[in-house]
Amino acid sequence: MRLKAYVKNHPKYKKVILHQTGKGAYLFKLFDETDGSGGYDSWHESIESAKYQALNDYGIEENDWVEIPDPLPGAQQDWETPTVAIRDKDGTVSFLAYEEAQQKDLIPKETPIIMPNDKVLVQEIRGLLRNGKPIQAMQLYMKRTGANLLDTKRTVELIGSTDDE
Repeated sequence: MRLKAYVKNHPKYKKVILHQTGKGAYLFKLFDETDGSGGYDSWHESIESAKYQALNDYGIEENDWVEIPDPLPGAQQDWETPTVAIRDKDGTVSFLAYEEAQQKDLIPKETPIIMPNDKVLVQEIRGLLRNGKPIQAMQLYMKRTGANLLDTKRTVELIGSTDDE
């Protein structure tokens, strides 16, 4: 999940983006209200902790937060628009729109993910996920289907986000 809010009381930062991951939450502090690369970020164990910092340091109240889409695979977490950072051979970093980077084959093309037709496989994966074993769920899916890692991760996430039938 990602949220954004505009800073109320800080001379340097104008906007923050809060990005929740499986390993905590990042609070990206941006110098500008327009979309662009972040200034600094801080890691927090929870969204609540990141929101507490945002309230104390930047005056951001609970009702100031607006949900924004999660980044696409390989895209920057601190940009609202799907954007990727590409490092040239000389080490220079440039930012490209996600679609442009895909067209230039700089990132893998995303394939549509659909719910697998194999009900037994889906139930086995849901069981592993319920028991806190996402890696084993991904290994099972890859072994049975031969899918690549990115498609496996996205499909297992889809299975985990849908209800049992």
